[in-house]
Amino acid sequence: MPELATREAAIRTGEVDITAIPPKVLKGVVDDTGAGVEYVSLPAPNTIYMSGNYWGNTCATCPETDVKNNPWPGFVEAIEKGYPWVGNPDDPDQMEQARNVRWAMSMAIDRRAIIDSVLGGFGDPVYGALHTQFPDGDKNFQEAWRVPFDPVGAKKRLADAGYPDGFDVEFWSPTDFSFAWDPEIADAVAEMWREHLGLNVTVSHTPYAARRPQSVDKTMNIPWQHGWGMPAGGSKANFYCAHPGHLGGVTVPDDICEIGFRNDTEPDLQKRIQNNIEFQNYMSHWQVQIGLVTVEPTWAYLPHVKGWQPYMSGDFNNPSSITSVAK
Repeated sequence: MPELATREAAIRTGEVDITAIPPKVLKGVVDDTGAGVEYVSLPAPNTIYMSGNYWGNTCATCPETDVKNNPWPGFVEAIEKGYPWVGNPDDPDQMEQARNVRWAMSMAIDRRAIIDSVLGGFGDPVYGALHTQFPDGDKNFQEAWRVPFDPVGAKKRLADAGYPDGFDVEFWSPTDFSFAWDPEIADAVAEMWREHLGLNVTVSHTPYAARRPQSVDKTMNIPWQHGWGMPAGGSKANFYCAHPGHLGGVTVPDDICEIGFRNDTEPDLQKRIQNNIEFQNYMSHWQVQIGLVTVEPTWAYLPHVKGWQPYMSGDFNNPSSITSVAK
């Protein structure tokens, strides 16, 4: 059941016993049904992949390993069409121009307003690709990663990049995973981009399964809502480094990948954390993954479910642990 409204109706009527119910409607469900609540994963950091920025030079596991001289189609199309958020590593001035565009788009987002108005006050601001490892308030969080809500500064930055009147952009936010990526967040972001930057935003809510192949064949080159987290010290480098499978539409340079991949073999937690700080420094500077807000991974279960011990895996699991009494 990908739609929140469908899941909410199903648990209220007893059609299902357990389902993902985000905090913004959870209190009403609990009050009306007496449901219990479980967390089944880390908070889901909703972010925007600024797709098309395929900057990796080599892909060791691809049929064609030289990506630098055989660029992927999403990058080629973005450069040919002049997508403002996509930078060309062979052109330093253009790279900086695109970086300013991405920073402007990030600075125009009022994260606190989204938490209050869309998520019912639940959630936290997200400022980076590695949010679950370095949330705001963590001892390793760097103030340089914080993105201020600054519409005036954002508008100036966009004008300095050469787009004082904005530009056209499609923003994809799938509805299939509304327990993790809330499409209403994307609608709010789009309105902020229109209001503060003058962007002509078209929001697409095409199902995830329909467009995911574009992330595999590397034709993906529009901003899209996604995000997932790992505990401290975990490596996410594979998702940002060139390989033949699913990517977010962003690949970072080979030397940055080397930093990220150290954690695949590094046994020392503090060294892994330091590697991830370096990785996050790069991601923050270039804003190729714009942080938004977290969606809490809350699941509701009806009162006759007397016990359930889910693993921290992000989806329904461990049904053998469920105990219940007759309805």
